[in-house]
Amino acid sequence: ISAADRAGVKAKDAAGLFETQTETLLKAASDASNEAQRIREAAIQTQQDTFLKAATFIIETLQSIAVDLNRVLDQSIPDSVWKRFHAGDRGIFTRQLLQMQEKNAGSLIKKKFEEDPGFRDYVLRYLNQFENLLAQARECDHMDVLGATFVTADVGKLYLILSNAVGRLKH
Repeated sequence: ISAADRAGVKAKDAAGLFETQTETLLKAASDASNEAQRIREAAIQTQQDTFLKAATFIIETLQSIAVDLNRVLDQSIPDSVWKRFHAGDRGIFTRQLLQMQEKNAGSLIKKKFEEDPGFRDYVLRYLNQFENLLAQARECDHMDVLGATFVTADVGKLYLILSNAVGRLKH
């Protein structure tokens, strides 16, 4: 075999080896890309699950504060409201406060906020918790669909009423 033939065989072997190694590298890169995508999706899912658990806790806290706000604002809470609450309707007190708003409760809330430190504490806790909920929603949902959903829910409507009444929400 001539030197040119040996060089040709070696070049062909090298090209084959190069092709095999290139295919191996491409497959490894594809596998790594797929794994990175899977990890990203798992991280997003974990973030969403964590947010949903935190949101549930915050909403329960908001509903609990609404019970306290009702007690301070209206000493005569109807038995039917308590029965619904004890039957599992945790949002009943929030809705009760929203119904009060229809009776122009803004001035009552403002006066109570200025004069009653306990009431002020409940209102500020409610506002801060709701703002925390919105901030966490924005971290999970950059299009702010969750935030819009929370604002239009009863807990958000109460937030807007309280914020307006105490001058915290700027137009």
